Amino acid sequence: MKRFTAILARITIPVFLLLIFIPFIWSLPGVHGINLSRFEDMEKRAPNEYPALPSDRQELAAFPGAFEKAFNDHFGFRRDLITIFKLFKYNVFNQSTDPNNVVVGKDGWLYLGNDYFRTFDRHTGSRPPLEGEVDRLITAEKKKRQWLARRGIKYLFAAAPNKYSIYPEYLPAYVRSADNTVLLDLVAEKARKEGLHFIDLRPFLKEAKELHGTLAYAKTDSHWSNLGAFYGYKALVEKLSEQTGPLKTLSLNDFEQSIGKAYNLEGLLGMRKFHKLKDVKIRLDFDHSSPEMKACEFSGKKIGWDQYNEVHYNSMLFIDNEQALNRLSIFMLRDSFTNRLSPLLNQTFTRMAYTHYNRPELPGNIVDFLLTFKPQVLLHEMVEVNLAGVTGVYPPWETRQSPRRKQRFSGLNSAPRSVNAALRTNRTQMNGTSPSLPPTPGLCFSEST
Repeated sequence: MKRFTAILARITIPVFLLLIFIPFIWSLPGVHGINLSRFEDMEKRAPNEYPALPSDRQELAAFPGAFEKAFNDHFGFRRDLITIFKLFKYNVFNQSTDPNNVVVGKDGWLYLGNDYFRTFDRHTGSRPPLEGEVDRLITAEKKKRQWLARRGIKYLFAAAPNKYSIYPEYLPAYVRSADNTVLLDLVAEKARKEGLHFIDLRPFLKEAKELHGTLAYAKTDSHWSNLGAFYGYKALVEKLSEQTGPLKTLSLNDFEQSIGKAYNLEGLLGMRKFHKLKDVKIRLDFDHSSPEMKACEFSGKKIGWDQYNEVHYNSMLFIDNEQALNRLSIFMLRDSFTNRLSPLLNQTFTRMAYTHYNRPELPGNIVDFLLTFKPQVLLHEMVEVNLAGVTGVYPPWETRQSPRRKQRFSGLNSAPRSVNAALRTNRTQMNGTSPSLPPTPGLCFSEST
């Protein structure tokens, strides 16, 4: 027994030292490179690089701090060790390692944290709506409506609900939902008084919840599911028909459930590599099929497209579908909630154009985009949490741009403006191709495509 203990001690000590020193050696400059894409996916930032050897007193003073930051980022097996720690804390204590990013609720439900316009505090009431938030948003919407009305473009503004608003019962036990009015309540009331075309989608998602239980939103995602998006879609089209006249909508024949990998909040927890979390996947089946669609980027580059494809929130795309249910052209300002709406909209309207309302090149170019595409409707979808991030009025709803704002966007606008100029040049060849619709931009969908 003593001999066995001695042998075990001789083995344990070098193994222990090896485990300590391997990550240290792995961390030294030039020994092992860092996987940049994996690091940025997990940390949401670029890694600190090792500084050059100091050449003066000032660089010497800054060298230790800079070296420590780089050493920490390049520490051997850093990503794996962090992921193991996060998995341990989540599985053993049901806690998030970064609650400001992701809040861990009951039964595997995940929610956005305060890093997103303090959405957690807004739900609990510890961060009530600030004075001026509602008026600033409504003022921007009124100017937008007026600008569009002068150009004969109909307008609808839709607010998609936070996950908090539909499934508060799965929040942690210590959370108490606010009894007071939330920002969306105030926006909806003010929009009604001002006569704006606005729709609050919360009642329709609550209807989906009553009919389908927990399937309206994904447990490990901040967004609605494909099924929840369908209820939002039906409400949007019906509300839009108040301005356009009767519109046809897709009918839901059936939907299938399957268990698959978790969604985006798992990635924000830093556990994507191990895929320990599972979530329900939903596939919808409709009574209408549009297999032949055409798509191109705003740059004019044509891309392949399928009727089930989602338009990613960072894409700027035109979609053309001659087999759609309604001959209507729509320009859509959107965020990530439109991802799962887009396959439904693409089968419902003949022409769609999509862009995120926060793209940096948008303010200086949206006039060109709208005048080129000539939509009959501008549809603006915004998730509830982003209502707090509206900064005010931006072009083209202002009649003139200040020289400073013009200068700010001049560099970003050069390529898109050249594309739009080309689109306007080619517009004349499209006249008459669809009498009931404005002409589609020629670079995307000419008769020869």
